[in-house]
Amino acid sequence: VVKRQGDSGQEMIELPTPCAVTCSNDMNDPRIPNLKGIMASKRKPIDQVEISSLGIDEAELQADTKVTSYEEKPARQAGKKYEGEAEEVAREVAQLLDTEANVL
Repeated sequence: VVKRQGDSGQEMIELPTPCAVTCSNDMNDPRIPNLKGIMASKRKPIDQVEISSLGIDEAELQADTKVTSYEEKPARQAGKKYEGEAEEVAREVAQLLDTEANVL
């Protein structure tokens, strides 16, 4: 069940799964918890529910996806260390930013 804000008010729509749902930026206005709420949450019990008690087959909960390829991130190259007078090093770094990184 999905709720959406329409022109005539809030609508509730029941969709079969799998489905795609998008959200607008104003969906979540997080509240900052106060100290009283934080302390109360530490004493509040966390209910745990067994999947079997819900009447759902565990096979239905498995992701219906397949990894087709995987590439490792290339190793990070070592950085460069510059020594010398501040003006000289600044000139060299500025030149490298201009020629190698195309930043300037």
